[in-house]
Amino acid sequence: MINKEKIEKIQELFKKYNIDWFVNIITNKTKKLEYWRFLDEMWVSENVLTTTSMTIFKDNRKSKIATDWFNLEKLEELLKKSLKFIDYSEQDENNRMPYITDSVQKDFRNIELNKLDFEYFKLQFNILKNYKFNEQIRFEDFSFGTNEVEHYYINSLWSVKCQQDNSNNMMCSLVWQNWEIQDEEYLYRISKEPLSLDNEIILEYEKTLLDKINPKKNLIASGEYTVTLDKDVVSDFISLLLWNFNAEAIKENISLLSKYKLWEKIFSDKMTLISTPKLENSIWNSLFDGEWVTLKENILIKTWEFNSKFYNYKNALIEGGDNLENNDKLWLSSACDIIIDAEKTDNFLEKSKFLFTNLMAFHTVDSNTWKFALNWEGYLIENWQKTAYFKNISLAWNIKDIFTNIEAIWSDDDNFSNIHAPSITINNAQIIA
Repeated sequence: MINKEKIEKIQELFKKYNIDWFVNIITNKTKKLEYWRFLDEMWVSENVLTTTSMTIFKDNRKSKIATDWFNLEKLEELLKKSLKFIDYSEQDENNRMPYITDSVQKDFRNIELNKLDFEYFKLQFNILKNYKFNEQIRFEDFSFGTNEVEHYYINSLWSVKCQQDNSNNMMCSLVWQNWEIQDEEYLYRISKEPLSLDNEIILEYEKTLLDKINPKKNLIASGEYTVTLDKDVVSDFISLLLWNFNAEAIKENISLLSKYKLWEKIFSDKMTLISTPKLENSIWNSLFDGEWVTLKENILIKTWEFNSKFYNYKNALIEGGDNLENNDKLWLSSACDIIIDAEKTDNFLEKSKFLFTNLMAFHTVDSNTWKFALNWEGYLIENWQKTAYFKNISLAWNIKDIFTNIEAIWSDDDNFSNIHAPSITINNAQIIA
């Protein structure tokens, strides 16, 4: 950890050269157990990696330099080296150091790295190794680990920001294979709390894989249906939607919001999207963004109304002018944890014909029209219950229509992503069988 004395020495260096600059220092500490069936090897590792990056501003020019270490005594050498080539950078009146004067510090950790030992990791591996899988299922690889991150930001305006956090993760791939068929299912968990594996968790993923290897065909005709999108799928679509909030994309008319006009309905009035930097027990908490702006809770969409654009500092200067530092509304830099405020239901799968759990070729969504025709996997629904598994049914639609045709919102928020999306049921989905 960087102590107060080191911080003061860094700040004195700022004063000596009388230029605007800032330093980012990030330390990652990890413990991990890994197994690869291909090599038939299991091993453990423990690593500490520190990176330092420096950005300086002089005469409306900017330069950056980075290292894979932090050394206070060599910091001045880095500064001198960067000053040598800054004149090669383009001069731009908006090349200024972000006006960040506040200081903030928060330790989000729930458990320290040294509280989990490798004996515990190996116990989890042995549970998986000793599980009696179906004879044609095997686990292909396995990883189990914990991670601690410490972020520092220090600038020449005497701002000091520090965030500490931890996460624990577990991943395993299960494979079914015979002479004709091969399929996979992934077990994935991530949490601030210590993770544990048991037979019930493995059984759930084994059952899903067994469902997938014998899909039903020709059970449905093409047409419009009420369908449910699994929370993981909803999270992917919201992630894509958030890109459209970028102020530059809106200005260039390549954002979904500018194409459909900001005054038209772009979202269901059934839900509100909120970005929050301090969500209890979330591994995605963030005090500050990539430009080290302190993040605040922000309503992105209220009922159906678009509420906030995302600016980087340079584009915010262009639009907001020299009064930017006093314009708290304008400089919204990015989203953090995304939560959905809505009336939610426990009546899962009501009115649905399909539950879509997976989609393929997500990258083929048209970035100009936001239309798509994607192949999906999931379950047919009868009387609110999952029945036969299906594959290779296409859902053809666009992003806008997904979020304006919501029938119901489930109470099963996703906690494995920074977008804590629930599953949603939507009307008028165009199915191509």
